[in-house]
Amino acid sequence: MNKGQIRAHFLALLNRSDCSNALADTFIDQAITRIQRVLRIPPMEKLQIYTIPSGTVVSQVVLPVDLIEIIDLQ
Repeated sequence: MNKGQIRAHFLALLNRSDCSNALADTFIDQAITRIQRVLRIPPMEKLQIYTIPSGTVVSQVVLPVDLIEIIDLQ
């Protein structure tokens, strides 16, 4: 579905005459933002390997800018 189809479906379900296309788009955009913030699925996972030689003291590790949460650390 494209955004126009989603908007038309949303407006049909809402069944109100006082909801404009702009307001419907705002609702849809906010819903998509919330879903993207909460949703966690395997295709969103990324592997980052850091190798630290034994005997080395590490005080900092640079994390990727798109890090959402750490799943596993070994």
